Amino acid sequence: MREENDLVHIECDWCHVKFDQDSEFDGTDIYAVDEFTLKWKTGENYPEGGTGEELEIELCHVCRVKMKDMLTSLGIKGTQSEYDW
Repeated sequence: MREENDLVHIECDWCHVKFDQDSEFDGTDIYAVDEFTLKWKTGENYPEGGTGEELEIELCHVCRVKMKDMLTSLGIKGTQSEYDW
């Protein structure tokens, strides 16, 4: 017997639309990248261990753009850089 856990879909925490991580694009550009991470950890961390809470936000592509525009309009610019893989 083998138990498997498959990710069926992700639900946007803002608009509640269900989406697949790979279905964000129309499929015409298989090399497109659109990643977003918003995670907040609080708690205590000691050498012998610790406890805390973690909040992770999942957003669809439309809400990612809305979030970026909202943060920018509030004067929050973040750090922008270029990357090569």
